Amino acid sequence: MQMKFEGMIFADISTSYLEEPDLKLIQDQAAPNHLANHDHGFAAFFWVPSTLEEWTQFDEAAKQFGFSRRFIEIMKELYNRKIPRVCFDASGGDIEGLDPLQK
Repeated sequence: MQMKFEGMIFADISTSYLEEPDLKLIQDQAAPNHLANHDHGFAAFFWVPSTLEEWTQFDEAAKQFGFSRRFIEIMKELYNRKIPRVCFDASGGDIEGLDPLQK
């Protein structure tokens, strides 16, 4: 039997780009658009809004939840680029054009 799978596109972003309070918030399963936490290590997966209505709801919910403006701006850029999922990970990748906040 031959199996075929569809791959998923996601951004892999280092947590060094997030503000300190965001580091705890991304681990909270009640966070807006949170999908999962990695079992081993510091990583959290989120889905990115794909419509303007979803974005508006996320933007308000993220602010209410306590996410920083920077976290929301990163999610907004992912939305603008139509990247459907993101993993924030301690060993994640860089964001070109944005300086990390932590080492």
